[in-house]
Amino acid sequence: ALFQLGRNEDALGEVEAALALNDSYSTAIDLKGLILADEHRIGSAAEFLGKADEPAEASGASAGHDDLFGAYLRGVLALLTGRPHEVAAHFAGRGDLMREFARAELLLAAAEDLQGRTARAGDRLERLSREWSSESVYREQTVCHLIQLGKLSEAVSVLADWPAGEGNDERPLYYGALIDVLRGGSERRAE
Repeated sequence: ALFQLGRNEDALGEVEAALALNDSYSTAIDLKGLILADEHRIGSAAEFLGKADEPAEASGASAGHDDLFGAYLRGVLALLTGRPHEVAAHFAGRGDLMREFARAELLLAAAEDLQGRTARAGDRLERLSREWSSESVYREQTVCHLIQLGKLSEAVSVLADWPAGEGNDERPLYYGALIDVLRGGSERRAE
């Protein structure tokens, strides 16, 4: 509750007190990592969670992250600290992430892209767009990825299926205009 209220210092004190009573309390471990990350102490968060996971890893057991949140937090921190090759391991054997935890699939797509596996990243994004067709965030990531690759016709197709939402979502207009500019720029260079 203290963390949700933005009182990170107080929340961290409570988490430290809980860890003093039980240093393997996974919820408190994850929350401390989250608080440190929220304070932009990304390296400290990753280091803390890595050390907290060491006893389980040394015994050959799972680090105990039964919940997807702990895995996701560790995956995000791995990505942010330049270790995209570690992201997938946090989600191994976790079921159908595409349906159960789409943000994890988005994280995996980012890790694939940063490792130069552009086609695999694109496949993940396109599956997310289809599976979560009413969520514009996945559609937007797919469009950006296709534009980056120069697959402008495919990007236009994805834009055509942009989910209708509340309010005035002008992103499809922006990306459509960007594609028009890129197409015009390509045509002018060819002349």
